[in-house]
Amino acid sequence: MIFAQACSKDDDNQITIQEHDKNQMMSIMHGLLDKMGAMQKTNDPDNDFAMMMKMHHQGAIEMSNEELKSGDDAQMKKTAQMIIDAQTVEIGQLTAFLNSHPTHTQIYPN
Repeated sequence: MIFAQACSKDDDNQITIQEHDKNQMMSIMHGLLDKMGAMQKTNDPDNDFAMMMKMHHQGAIEMSNEELKSGDDAQMKKTAQMIIDAQTVEIGQLTAFLNSHPTHTQIYPN
């Protein structure tokens, strides 16, 4: 599906809207949602929160890497790098929690 765009008649710079399923950011988002939907739910809110947030942060890193690879705006690239740095630390914290949490270690023994 393509949405109409609003531009003045004098606008020489035509914007081309990418179809939803051909957009790399949307592909990353769909992959993330598929992983979250397939995750084994434990009914332990601490475990499930940590697992889903870890996936969510990984998705943010993947989108940020795409921005670094394909983006043109220096501020957005700086923001993407800041997101990668922060989310990497938080994934480490979530992983440490999961590796020590009884529910998680019962389901995913090392």
